[in-house]
Amino acid sequence: MDYLPIYMNLRGRRVLVVGGRGVSARKVAPLRQAEAEVTVVAPGTVRTLGEMHGLCEIQWIVRGYQRQALESNWALVYTATDPAVINQARSEAGKHRAF
Repeated sequence: MDYLPIYMNLRGRRVLVVGGRGVSARKVAPLRQAEAEVTVVAPGTVRTLGEMHGLCEIQWIVRGYQRQALESNWALVYTATDPAVINQARSEAGKHRAF
């Protein structure tokens, strides 16, 4: 099986989304509906994420991804950037944080 459907109670839990484009925006919307505390790390974002930040619905760290971002206590981390090889590298970096 390539993918595992997962259900998590994210209400009030911290979630990191790496990337600020369309894929990230599609990930953030259901996370907000689940009442997660969402932080986006990206040098720029699409308009919808910028608006969410302006309304204090999400936090936005305005910079590119740095490995230290994984050192915080996140309930979930999404990597939603291009190209896929970068996402894979970030996935590998996050595996050491598994608990």
